[in-house]
Amino acid sequence: MAIYTAITFFLLLIILSVINPRLNFFGLSNKKRVRSIVGLVLFLKLVEVIFIASIINLANSSNLIGSDFQIVLFTVASIIINMLIMYETKFNLNKKDEKMLIAEEDFRLVLESFPHALIKSDSDGNIIMANKKVEKMFGYGREVIVGKNMEVLIPHYALLIPHWSSDFCESKVQSILLEQGLHLHAIDNDGKEFPVEVEINPLITEKGIMFLSSIINTTERKKHENIINKQMIEIQQKSEQIEQFNYIASHDLQEPLRTLSNYVILIQEDYGCQLCDDLKLHLKDMDNAVSKMALLVRSISDIGRLGRNKKLTKENSYDILKNVSKNLSSLIDDAKLTIKIEGIMPTLNVYQPEFTQLFQNLISNAVKFQRVGVQPHIVIGAEKKGLFYEFYVKDNGIGINVNHYDRIFQLFQRLNQWEQYQGYGIGLAICQKIVEIHGGKIWVESVQGSGSTFKFTIAILES
Repeated sequence: MAIYTAITFFLLLIILSVINPRLNFFGLSNKKRVRSIVGLVLFLKLVEVIFIASIINLANSSNLIGSDFQIVLFTVASIIINMLIMYETKFNLNKKDEKMLIAEEDFRLVLESFPHALIKSDSDGNIIMANKKVEKMFGYGREVIVGKNMEVLIPHYALLIPHWSSDFCESKVQSILLEQGLHLHAIDNDGKEFPVEVEINPLITEKGIMFLSSIINTTERKKHENIINKQMIEIQQKSEQIEQFNYIASHDLQEPLRTLSNYVILIQEDYGCQLCDDLKLHLKDMDNAVSKMALLVRSISDIGRLGRNKKLTKENSYDILKNVSKNLSSLIDDAKLTIKIEGIMPTLNVYQPEFTQLFQNLISNAVKFQRVGVQPHIVIGAEKKGLFYEFYVKDNGIGINVNHYDRIFQLFQRLNQWEQYQGYGIGLAICQKIVEIHGGKIWVESVQGSGSTFKFTIAILES
């Protein structure tokens, strides 16, 4: 009788394991289960059952207890241990389910608080979940679009995705952005089309591959882009007009000035003996004025052409300074100017003619505004600061009043009388334009009567 009872209980345990496979040994064969805490506990409990069975078998071989009592003992121990296993498994699974519910709730809160429309879909594009921004953007209720395909919202959506299989995730592509060059558009509940930008992120879940799509309405951005494009066209047209003006300034305006200068020369040569001293002085002043005007016209034309149709080339600043010194050798020798270069001058991509003119103007400026009785001296150096090189040209000249720091870089602005320091107020304006086309800025630090330090930055540009 006892053996039938034991067999009955044993069959009940088998049936229970079949009903809930997660509680039997075969449920532990899943790798994910073995790695889990619940799987480890179940495995240890089964080891305990085998251990008890081995003890009973050992007792049987020693004839300590009868066979019927052994069966009853094994059955009772199996029932007790399996009940403990079921209880602990249920406790751990409930705990795991609770964590999953918390995780799902956290994911839902993130989904709802996200600033863009978010849609979770399966590998076929069927919508599983959507946030409230989707309702606002498309005008559909979530209960309507859940279960529908993404193509209801974004036509030809599936054709735009290169990989819907596991290969997409195995390629380690974190996300793909759909918009540029595709003219991607969506359709709302009223059938109205509007441009969108879609970023798709693959998700690997227990249910297979899912996709999280972030959708942005780019209508306003497109409007701004159209405005910017329109303004760029207008700027291009204005630039062309400026080029035409520069052409006129270089040719048409220069021609009457040359004619006037030639007539002054002819009068002086043909009627020089008949002219009185006052008239000769007036003709000389006229010739000087014409020369100044011609120089100003050329300077305006030169400023307009700075950086146009030029290419960046890699140049060493030290070599540039050596060439400038050669070009200004007469000026430097006459002024007995000394130049000191501090540190290592950098090599960087610049517009070579303009960059040369920048140093040439600053050095000439230092010579022009030297103090009487003081030998002019210039210190030049550079240091890297982030994405720029900061250069400095320090002189020991007359200095600049702090109230005129900005004014000196304006075109045709002069701080001194012509009789004291000749010039047209063009050199520093050209320097500012050259620095700007190199992505930098220029400024001055000065103490009046003690010299000035001109500093400018040059962006580290790619060729």
